[in-house]
Amino acid sequence: MRPSIRQFAEYAICVVCLAVVATAVLHPSFIGRIPASADEVFALAPWEEARPADLTTPVAPSVEGLRHLPWAIILRDAAARGDSVQWSPYENGGLPFAAMWQTRCYSPFSLPFRFADLDPALSISAWLKLLVAGVCAFLMARRFSLPLSMALLTGVLFQLSGLLLTHLGTPLSDALPWLPLLLLYADRLSLGIYSAWPAAVVALALMLLGGDPAMVAAALIFCGAFATIRLAMRGALRTEALNAVVSTAIVGTFAVALVAFQLVPFLEFVLQASARGFGADAASLRLADLAAVFFPRTAEGWDALTAPPRHHPTALLYLGIVSLGLLPLWFALRAYPAALRRNRVEALLAAAVVVSALGIAAQPILAAIPGLRLLQPAHFLAANALV
Repeated sequence: MRPSIRQFAEYAICVVCLAVVATAVLHPSFIGRIPASADEVFALAPWEEARPADLTTPVAPSVEGLRHLPWAIILRDAAARGDSVQWSPYENGGLPFAAMWQTRCYSPFSLPFRFADLDPALSISAWLKLLVAGVCAFLMARRFSLPLSMALLTGVLFQLSGLLLTHLGTPLSDALPWLPLLLLYADRLSLGIYSAWPAAVVALALMLLGGDPAMVAAALIFCGAFATIRLAMRGALRTEALNAVVSTAIVGTFAVALVAFQLVPFLEFVLQASARGFGADAASLRLADLAAVFFPRTAEGWDALTAPPRHHPTALLYLGIVSLGLLPLWFALRAYPAALRRNRVEALLAAAVVVSALGIAAQPILAAIPGLRLLQPAHFLAANALV
């Protein structure tokens, strides 16, 4: 068998395995349930009168149940009637819909809502997010010179990361799956290779269309930390840092230009909202919260794992215990891998530590910067699933 055919067959088998994992995780959604929590609606009038008899536990309103799920319904309803998605008549007497950005009207993962009914569209969209996340992480790991089996394990762990699984109905899950491609570009920058910028433009544009600018900012911070550490390891920080910054600026400019049809209406919407005194509250990441990355909801009990997700690290069902267990194994065997592979892995570890520490120490500073105050604790921990 030719090497090219063999490689294609191996990659195809790995993609099928990732699809099987995504299908197994979302199996309940394919047999009549939806991959989102709508119980929060029954906490408010007038829907509390229709509260199911078996819903006995207290339900607190969440962003997913009260905002993102209704937005998906509006998107599907507009597609079914052939109407425009530019305006929503259902909120506050009427609001711009596509311009709100978080409605994700132009996200690739919103395409199922244009062609399928709501229930299957929610399942297909969530399935595509898990599949794309796994495939992108797999491709990144292969480009990082990891063996096929380890690359497949990287893809599975990333698509099963708690941040992605618990936010499948939010914009964060539309942006996060493309992060490995952006990290791959950061690795190329650290090696002085700038020819990968077109792929980085596409990856960054797709992340921007996901409707979570804070996730994009956190991804750029992580990739910047990773590239800086890699350049420092090579002793090329002084000589190549300027080239890397200029290349990144070019990538960002082209990506913003590609999604200008989404960003320009959003900026107009934000300016109008700011002029009327509307804004977003900042969140904080505490040192004690990092325990929840490896031991989810320890303070609340394991029964709380089924509760709706919130923008707080203790809401994450993250399989970080796997990564924690592999760390001693890595440091025990670190002398055996090639220097290039060892430097990549350790740069990822260092970047994860730096960004997590940034979320703890610099949160008051970031909260004072327009735009960066939208960064939630979950955003600082997003890339840790790739470590």
